[in-house]
Amino acid sequence: MRWECHECGEVHQELPEQCRSCGTKPEIVENVWRCSRCGEQGIAGTRTSCPTCGAEKDQSAQLAVATGRRIAGEQGRALAVGPWLYCAFCKTQVPPVYTSGPKHGQPTERCPTCDGPLAESTHEAKSEVIRESEAATYRPQAVQRRGGGDAEPPSMQPPTQPAGAGGGPSSRRVWPWLLVLLLVGGLWLLFGPGKKVGYTVVGRSWERSIEIETLQKKASRDWQSDLPSGAYNTACQRTFRKNIDVPIGSETYFEDEEDRSRCEDWETRTIEDEVDDGKRCTEHGYKTQGGVSVKTCLSWEKKTKTVRKTQRECARYRMRHVKKTRTKYKQEPVYEPFCSYEVDTTWRTTRTLRAGGSDDSSQPTWPTVEGLSRRERAGKRQESYRLRLQLDKGKREEVFTARDEAEWQRHRVGSRGRAQVKLGSVVGLVDEAP
Repeated sequence: MRWECHECGEVHQELPEQCRSCGTKPEIVENVWRCSRCGEQGIAGTRTSCPTCGAEKDQSAQLAVATGRRIAGEQGRALAVGPWLYCAFCKTQVPPVYTSGPKHGQPTERCPTCDGPLAESTHEAKSEVIRESEAATYRPQAVQRRGGGDAEPPSMQPPTQPAGAGGGPSSRRVWPWLLVLLLVGGLWLLFGPGKKVGYTVVGRSWERSIEIETLQKKASRDWQSDLPSGAYNTACQRTFRKNIDVPIGSETYFEDEEDRSRCEDWETRTIEDEVDDGKRCTEHGYKTQGGVSVKTCLSWEKKTKTVRKTQRECARYRMRHVKKTRTKYKQEPVYEPFCSYEVDTTWRTTRTLRAGGSDDSSQPTWPTVEGLSRRERAGKRQESYRLRLQLDKGKREEVFTARDEAEWQRHRVGSRGRAQVKLGSVVGLVDEAP
């Protein structure tokens, strides 16, 4: 059995007498089982039959960990190492060593129930890892093929939700289908063909517009070297802008500085530092092995300790007089042209020319563009063609905007056809007789 010390985390490939790192002894406790025939519980894990009804401890027996029943010494280690085999003939779970009689402590060779040879066994109790908080709860004993190996290091999942708690399997299965139905219904309303309704054209209208854009300009002031491209109407005047440093030679001066190679006064001070100090278990559990369990750790956290260190540092260094050279400067003024200017920025819509009509006699035309100034131009053009329809169903009127002028021209006042209606609005003309 692979064992990880539940105090320091040292890993041992076999169950030792004590941890080689911290000296902690493995904590081995007895499991108890519940008879599946009569319901008797609290039966010692090393017993192979129920003391009440005599039923054998087979694969149907349920297991719990009795954390207060410790088994010490070599006997406990032998039971924990296992394996706990199931007799191939009567299916009884048999301890790996004899727990009483003249062969006490020796490996078990034959089933105490039917005297069948254990060499014929094909199944054994599977090792599991259980949380300490769930150890006293009875659970089915896991079974594996003989020689299936030891339990893997635990990767514990959160406790399972009790039966009957909110959000059961049935409700979790229904909700996805309800969402799918709602989604399909919404898509059908949005993208479905709708229905066809007869109509009569009772009126038509059209409108065309042209936006007139004016070139905007901005007036500002800036230095001549920073004027934007395209600036015009500039007026400049030389103005003081800044002072600049001009070198005029060098000078020698002396400065006191510390000589870091020579200390005149030392001091000793103590500092504290946090260092790693192994790890600490935050959640314990038990690793089952048939009729016994071994305490283990499921979750660790890093542990630190405070270490005090004493170090000697220099409190005062010797000072030295150092000769240095530096450049001398003088300031000179700089004058540059500062200008006022104007610059064109963007075209902006300032007015809109419109033309329109509302009867069959007027033909769509564009409004006349004339009298534009040098800083104006014709911009975006827009056109709209509307049909006023009286629907046969409900005798109500709807205003429909045609796709283009050609569709609008095909539907004269008094003509009839079918319209495609969706969500109470006309979305298209079918162009077929009602």
